[in-house]
Amino acid sequence: MDSISPILWKTLGVLQILGGILIWFKNTRRYIAAFFVLFMLFFTSLHLIENTFDVGGAVFIAILLAILVWNPKFIRGKENI
Repeated sequence: MDSISPILWKTLGVLQILGGILIWFKNTRRYIAAFFVLFMLFFTSLHLIENTFDVGGAVFIAILLAILVWNPKFIRGKENI
């Protein structure tokens, strides 16, 4: 993981912050979640290749966002009965 430029790490951090904000807007939610599923799958493979221990977090976020792409109502929680 040391071979990746610090500028690239900062750019990825900004993408994550922007994604965390934009995912709350209804019209961009599905696109942002789909992008980050692919994003996290890439980093899951990178963690596996580099033999790091952060792979669990990447897998968890990819699964959570895949659920959001599959069922956008998931983010709203329970409906009032």
